[in-house]
Amino acid sequence: MCYRILYQFWMIYVLNCSYFEFSIQIVVYKYLLKGENEMKWLTRILQVVLIVVFMMSGAVKLSGNTQMLHDFKEIYGYSKGFMYLIGAFEILGAIGLIVGFWKSKIATLASAGLAIIMAGAVYTHLSSGQDLNVAMAPFVLLVLTIIVLFSRRGNVK
Repeated sequence: MCYRILYQFWMIYVLNCSYFEFSIQIVVYKYLLKGENEMKWLTRILQVVLIVVFMMSGAVKLSGNTQMLHDFKEIYGYSKGFMYLIGAFEILGAIGLIVGFWKSKIATLASAGLAIIMAGAVYTHLSSGQDLNVAMAPFVLLVLTIIVLFSRRGNVK
């Protein structure tokens, strides 16, 4: 069951399948998974995916990429400092997810913070007049961080 979910995740990013359909399937599979061990591994795999994505995204923002700077200033109407702040929060969130493998409370806090950032990203894309396709990537990340948030929340000590 877990391998089927990973395969579908791979298909979305490689073959550009529907993001919304994938998000719904992940939530449905969470409730269909019978074994606690499978959910534990699914959560860990999602954490690794989120760590990689947020490390890369944060690094691009912190590097001062000209395209990212243009988007933040001209399209979204935000400052250069705000871009650096979001990049730093994404890196810190990814580090929190790494530490979260050993400390569940840190993973819960990190995924909650990243979910807030992604909710803001979805709002920013939609309010700036961009197409729904542009807002789907942050929406999928929002759904994945929420899955990790609620999966790890039960393990908080």
